[in-house]
Amino acid sequence: MSPQERGALDLTVRAGLLLACIASVLSLVGAASAQDMQEVELERKRHDLEQLLDTRLAGNAARARALTEQAERAIRFGVSGDPRPECEKPPLPTEYDMFSAELKAALNSTASRLRDEQRSYDERLRDYESYGKTDSQKIEMYFAAKVQRNAVLDLRSKGRSLVAISGSYGEAMPRAATAVVMAACLTRERSPAGDRLAEALSSELRGLIADYRQLLYATQR
Repeated sequence: MSPQERGALDLTVRAGLLLACIASVLSLVGAASAQDMQEVELERKRHDLEQLLDTRLAGNAARARALTEQAERAIRFGVSGDPRPECEKPPLPTEYDMFSAELKAALNSTASRLRDEQRSYDERLRDYESYGKTDSQKIEMYFAAKVQRNAVLDLRSKGRSLVAISGSYGEAMPRAATAVVMAACLTRERSPAGDRLAEALSSELRGLIADYRQLLYATQR
């Protein structure tokens, strides 16, 4: 092979290697761009879900206020009859206490998972920063860190949603539940109308608790 031919072959090989490098870089840039777009979409979905939750919670709070007012009117009607000592402080329904326990457990579990995930993500970032800019392993870690960052953001969003549910439930439901059980106790067995009223109030309270539970389960998915 002549020097000219060897030179041409060497140039061809170099050009091929250069093209392969360029293709590899373009592939990484394309993957990074696609991942960035996916992150934007995920953040939008998280925001939309939190907004939807706020709307649902506002509706639940309005229902709880209306139920409380209705129950308190029934209490005023009930106390006008024969007094019932057992109605001074009747126990809250089991559904109320069960959901309170579920909500507390979800808050604690999510907070614990977030702490663990945040700690792991911080360690991965430190490892990522320790590699040189051109190190191939750093490029691989970049994508892994992005995935883990999204996991952290998901848990933060769930945490905010759980706090919102807890705040709404804690503000609206204790008074509503207390009023309903007292009204039901005072009006039940006085007349058919009193029985119907007691059942209607109790049913609405159970429905409200079920709605809060549904929001809790949706948040945890």
